[in-house]
Amino acid sequence: SVADMRTAAEVLRAAGAQAVLVKGARLEGPRVTDLLLDGDTVTALHIPRINVTDVHGQGCVLATKLASELALGASLPDAFRRAKEYVAQKLASSMMIGHGGARCLV
Repeated sequence: SVADMRTAAEVLRAAGAQAVLVKGARLEGPRVTDLLLDGDTVTALHIPRINVTDVHGQGCVLATKLASELALGASLPDAFRRAKEYVAQKLASSMMIGHGGARCLV
């Protein structure tokens, strides 16, 4: 649940992380919620679920886009929003490549 995601983020924050991002793609429902805990501020982003299966690379693309946005000077919440939007766009255009049976974000 989203409440469990927040609890997990708070536990990781208490263990020393400066910020925590928890992905919620495995939760049921018509939309996907990801949480960012940055200090005492929680940012929740909700996007409509894109019904594709067997996708590889979502977490890597999200982390790379987020890091790129931070390197360009974006704040962490803004970088999170931009990265989440970028992954949603890539999911919508994902395609099957090769013979592995999994979709790739390209």
